[in-house]
Amino acid sequence: EDDLDWVTAEVQRGLATGALAHAKSLDFVSRANIDVHNGKRRLVLNIKHLNGYHANRTVRFGSLQGARRMMRLDYWVWSIDLKDAYHHIGLFEGDQPYFTFI
Repeated sequence: EDDLDWVTAEVQRGLATGALAHAKSLDFVSRANIDVHNGKRRLVLNIKHLNGYHANRTVRFGSLQGARRMMRLDYWVWSIDLKDAYHHIGLFEGDQPYFTFI
């Protein structure tokens, strides 16, 4: 299966599940790239243009012990497998035009 067939199948899968929709506007279009890691392809959307519109916050822990000391009982910690994240993370309708890709 070549890259074009793979991307076409991924887009069709996204449309079928509702994770993707046809663009209503082409004002903000990003390039989608195929990344291959451990023999598996994934569609990567470069949305660096959005970086200037959000607050830049960083968290740095010197060690797991340091992180543990900073945590409180009411803190939440989670992780997510991003393999199919775009199938699970909803976007506010007003923000969707900023995630248009070709």
